[in-house]
Amino acid sequence: APTAAFAASPEFARSAEEWAKLRDNTIEYDELEGLIQEYNATVQTNNLDLAEFKRKYGDTKDDVSSKYRDMADEIYSSITYPDSDEATYGMMVGSVVMAEVQAKNMESQADDNLQDSEIVYLNYKSAEKTLVTVAQSNMISYEKDQLALKQAELAKRQAEISLTSTQTQAALGMSTQVDVLNAQESIQNAERTVESSKVAIENVRQKLQVKYNDTPEITAVPVSDMNRIAAMNPETDKAQALENNYTLKVNKKKLANATSANTKESLQKTIEDNERKIGSALVTNYQ
Repeated sequence: APTAAFAASPEFARSAEEWAKLRDNTIEYDELEGLIQEYNATVQTNNLDLAEFKRKYGDTKDDVSSKYRDMADEIYSSITYPDSDEATYGMMVGSVVMAEVQAKNMESQADDNLQDSEIVYLNYKSAEKTLVTVAQSNMISYEKDQLALKQAELAKRQAEISLTSTQTQAALGMSTQVDVLNAQESIQNAERTVESSKVAIENVRQKLQVKYNDTPEITAVPVSDMNRIAAMNPETDKAQALENNYTLKVNKKKLANATSANTKESLQKTIEDNERKIGSALVTNYQ
């Protein structure tokens, strides 16, 4: 029997109607984002990792850098330098060198750090949006695969009719045994296509099974809204696309955190490249 899955958000985060829609045993195209936000294992893990990052490192770039320096100090304080006449001197020196290298790496990370909790959040949010996009594509594929199965079943029925006709003609001397064998082979090929279509449908269905241990009804993909498409304009929509883009948000936050002139220059060039590519992709996707 279906098992109730635990959602990522507290009960008050959504209305009773929204929860009822997400918790029913159907998957609708317009609720994929909500399902993934609440029940996807990767999203839930990322939420826990973000909370752990904040607990361990803090929120700001300075908090994170300070934590790296604290870790370096802990390593330095734990190092015990051996006496040269100790029997295990060589081995102990090796351990000390490794510890010093580790501590220096921590100090270097502290100096070069651009990370903060907002950047971690934005990266996880970007991953979540990618999962939504993949789920939407899978739902479209699911419907296309069902149409392909119907076509395959129709081709099989046509092959069976053709075989019957060929066998009748062969009995009357109007076709050969080779024709009969070819007709039988056509049926076998059609059967394989039917089975592969069923496998494809089941594979996509499992990908869409967001909540564990459920067998949801997957509804039809809504008809495209042509009015919405007609209202699109790449030139006027570009500003919103730039504002929505998570890669650009992350790089701008890194730029705000940067102190080195070389790092700032590199990030500014990266941001300019991001903006060009976002504008180009917007036009391509619109077309």
